[in-house]
Amino acid sequence: METKISLHGRLAKVNCEKRTAELHRFGDDPIALQFEENLSETMQRLAARFVKVKGIGRFNDSDEWEMITVHEIAAEHSELDAFLAREPKIFDPIKATGFAQRDYNDQADMDEFIRIIHGERDS
Repeated sequence: METKISLHGRLAKVNCEKRTAELHRFGDDPIALQFEENLSETMQRLAARFVKVKGIGRFNDSDEWEMITVHEIAAEHSELDAFLAREPKIFDPIKATGFAQRDYNDQADMDEFIRIIHGERDS
């Protein structure tokens, strides 16, 4: 029996020639997807992204999704996508500590400060 569905997951294994893909959901087996040719470009663009899929699906005898025919797909903003999109953070000890080298009497003070920081961080 076919059922209208709306599922969320990560799109994987997009094959535009066969018009197939997989939807990976946390804790579940991948779900096989089929899509129409007009969705090929969108599916390729959204590969490896977290998406929302709408379409028609059917269950097998074990009540698992057997196949889903995708009619609509859209990107979803996930925490992982947001994390990966961020610029890398660069550690700047002057900003982190508020101390500039000129605040110390000599280079020895600065060297000692850096040694202490590294010692605590690496232990």
